[in-house]
Amino acid sequence: MALVRQKRPEYKLILMTLQNVNMLSKYDLELRLGITMRNVNAYLKLMHEAGEIYIAGYRRDSPHGSPTTMWGYGNLPDAKRPKPKTQAQKAKQYRELNPEAVIREIYRKRAQRYKEKHHEQVDRSVPGTGQAHCKLVKGHNASWCSGSGTEQTGAGDRL
Repeated sequence: MALVRQKRPEYKLILMTLQNVNMLSKYDLELRLGITMRNVNAYLKLMHEAGEIYIAGYRRDSPHGSPTTMWGYGNLPDAKRPKPKTQAQKAKQYRELNPEAVIREIYRKRAQRYKEKHHEQVDRSVPGTGQAHCKLVKGHNASWCSGSGTEQTGAGDRL
């Protein structure tokens, strides 16, 4: 099977393309040459095992997922695969790409500080649980939270 593939014109076309352009990914080869991804993968594997091409480096096409292998022509040592990003690095990159995420994080931290400061907060879904409930719900009638057991349910107190 390997000898059959080596005689195919696609094999030589991939080699010539990698000679002319130093680093290409399998996706670049597929688009440039019009060869299916399945065949590109098979040819690259065969060429790599034969020592005709090497892994020249890696490229990150997106902030998520693993890096894309970049192939080069020649019999050189393969580049080392980069270490995966830590969760902190991913979060930092996400915040840089999404300014809205920064605003959401600010409001989340602000809400957390408020909860810590007002530790007497109780479950807001249950009417009649005390004055802390009345402070937290805008437009809430304090008489509903009298604790007498005859509470009324308003629009904000529906479950």
